[in-house]
Amino acid sequence: MKNGKFDVNRSGKAVTINTAMLKLAEFRTEEALSAHVNDGLILLFKAKLTAKDLVDLANNLYLFADDLMERLVRVCGSCEECEKECDGFNGVDLEEPVQLSEELREAIGVSQDGALDISVDEKNGTITVKAANDKYSLYSVPHPIMEYLMATGICLGALDQHLRQGDVVYGD
Repeated sequence: MKNGKFDVNRSGKAVTINTAMLKLAEFRTEEALSAHVNDGLILLFKAKLTAKDLVDLANNLYLFADDLMERLVRVCGSCEECEKECDGFNGVDLEEPVQLSEELREAIGVSQDGALDISVDEKNGTITVKAANDKYSLYSVPHPIMEYLMATGICLGALDQHLRQGDVVYGD
């Protein structure tokens, strides 16, 4: 797989894409392009894709996502490197997504994508769910990503701290 990381020039309302990027991506000058836009992401690709092109695109996205997750694991470290156990999750099973109805979220003042603080008191047999003081927490990580990260042995306490503090963990 050919890859590269390039800085993109932004001036005013225009974004300039370096010709070296276009060449590396094997985009021909006359070829139509398509863009997929999502939160924090602009994905530029050929407007017409063969089955092989689509498989290659999906594979490249998978490899890039894997690289991003590996970077996150390096930043957070592994649980094996911790001097103490992460105790901030109070027995909550992070492998199972927490689903709250819209009515319950409204009652505790948390939007559908809002972060939750969840704790389990096994002695009293209670579960406490409340709005997190921070915008993001470990409980706001999508379930498939959480499964992947847990399989890597990432330090969940460090990840939760980076999420809550909004730390920059990629880029300069």
